[in-house]
Amino acid sequence: KMVLAVAMTVAFAVEALRFHSPAKAPFSHSSSPRISSLMLPTRMSAPGEPQSTTWWEKRGVLPFSCTACGKCCKVTGDVWCTPKEAQDLACHLGISLPGFADQYAKLDVEGWMQLKSRQGHDGLDDGCIFLDKDNACSVYPARPIQCSTYPFFPRFLRTPESWNSEVVLPGDRPDGVNGVPRAEDRYWNAESGGCEGMREVTDTRYNQKKRVWKVSPSKAEQDGNETVSADEVMFKLKMYERNFLTFPHEALLEKEVERTLGLDGQVSSDAVRRGMDQRSGTQ
Repeated sequence: KMVLAVAMTVAFAVEALRFHSPAKAPFSHSSSPRISSLMLPTRMSAPGEPQSTTWWEKRGVLPFSCTACGKCCKVTGDVWCTPKEAQDLACHLGISLPGFADQYAKLDVEGWMQLKSRQGHDGLDDGCIFLDKDNACSVYPARPIQCSTYPFFPRFLRTPESWNSEVVLPGDRPDGVNGVPRAEDRYWNAESGGCEGMREVTDTRYNQKKRVWKVSPSKAEQDGNETVSADEVMFKLKMYERNFLTFPHEALLEKEVERTLGLDGQVSSDAVRRGMDQRSGTQ
């Protein structure tokens, strides 16, 4: 019964890590750097197209320019920093690593630290603990890779539609009878996230017959100067993928299983691995 309970809990933990409110696992919710997408990071190309050619590489640039609104740091979710990033943050703040862990981290998994959230006036989470009163990052030079690589996460680079799903209109959702937005208009909120600095890609389509991505030059030229080159996108994607591959996923699962079952260190990595294997076999 205990093995079954562990397997079931692991299955739950795996799903939680995949779909938790934006990254609530290391690298879950739908958007923003405050999420931990456990979706396997990969450079997705269209079916049948060489893996070296993605739609955004074909396009050459992506329409994005940070507006410094700070909203991406207020999405419901978590931020993880690597052991080195934790040390860098501690140095930036002029404190020791143990002091940093006590003051700013709520979970330590093999040196990786999950940052605490800022508390609002209502006592609820109100974004990253390093957001200042003006919603600006107070540790910007030492911010984690999870923050610096947004919005160039694997799940947003899979297709143009994936990219567009993270695009939101600037400002707050209008109130009042005359200000009610259209049903298709999307604005940022803490649960679903979104990025005001991203703009929709409407010029890139996959030609199923020729099995290639096609870009409309006339529309692509409308991006203007507020773009990020494919080379920079690739660089940020590689950084994100490297973090994903080195994150101690299995150790975090052990902690989640132990916490859920109240076993306090009695769950082995073998039990976690068996549960994950069993879960994989059913999908």
